[in-house]
Amino acid sequence: MAERLNTIACTFDSTSPRINAYDIHEWIQQVLRIPEQTVSTIRIDGIKRQVYIKLIDNANVQVLLRETNGQAEYQHHNGILSIVNIAVAGMGRVGMLADFIRQHDFDIIFIQEVTSTEVLNVRGYNTHLNIGASIRGTALLAKSTLQLTNITILPSGRAIAADYKGIRLINVYAPSGTARRTDREQFYTTELTYLFHDGPTDLLIGGDFNCVLHPGDTTEQFQSSRALTEMMRGLELQDAWNQNPARPTYTYYSPHGATRLDRFYITSDIQQKKMGIEIFPAAFTDQYAVAMRITVQDTDLQKARDRWEMDPKLINEEHLKKNKLYVGKMAES
Repeated sequence: MAERLNTIACTFDSTSPRINAYDIHEWIQQVLRIPEQTVSTIRIDGIKRQVYIKLIDNANVQVLLRETNGQAEYQHHNGILSIVNIAVAGMGRVGMLADFIRQHDFDIIFIQEVTSTEVLNVRGYNTHLNIGASIRGTALLAKSTLQLTNITILPSGRAIAADYKGIRLINVYAPSGTARRTDREQFYTTELTYLFHDGPTDLLIGGDFNCVLHPGDTTEQFQSSRALTEMMRGLELQDAWNQNPARPTYTYYSPHGATRLDRFYITSDIQQKKMGIEIFPAAFTDQYAVAMRITVQDTDLQKARDRWEMDPKLINEEHLKKNKLYVGKMAES
């Protein structure tokens, strides 16, 4: 294990072109901005599309992780742009997920494409897991100080729901690909509707929808979903993210283009409680993370124990607290 001490693993997309030593050295200095004197060794595994950078001490490792936030871009000579995941070498996806959660201090986490019960092992969080028949399941993680109730799952594993403070939380992982478009439409019209019953009217649906509803959310060929559009209209849901046409943001990048697959849909009451939303990279997955902050009523808040950030403008007779929710993928497609 000593050989991996203070070592960073830079993982390129498996479909990206081969990388060479000269270009990598240039990338390390110009893009990652790692001072040459802090680098001990560099090793390239061309077949696995990985670069291992051993630094002289842990302080430099932490600086790199903080400044890159676990991801960087690499432009090949042919113009192809690769998204490179950056993580501590030897740390598995579960370890990276746990570190990511602690770093951002999320309250409730929506995870998709879960294939193992190992995702349960995040200290300080309770996990509700639904791997299901598809072996590409979903999970809801919540801080142990928070209580999720009325847990409901789909047998396929593609969705899990829970109630929290009068809000119905639904984590979704829709079937992907053009070939499975019929399956995806059926998922929205028949399967997912089961989770809307016997719960609060305030809805917060997040996850990987594997389709988009607006041309501005993809650089690839636009293929909408009539079923998802009708579901949103019927439930009076709105997209929590406001896409900027001049500078669009996406959550999934491939050699073919970019798409905003991962989203939050919310009802109007939750829209009024939304404090902010952001999209940023996560080192343990091939898709970007989406994080949203909302305020919820909390009349039983134990202020001495919990460290919730209070907004004085929102405090009347009832306590309110800000919850930070995250939607992201566990594994690569």
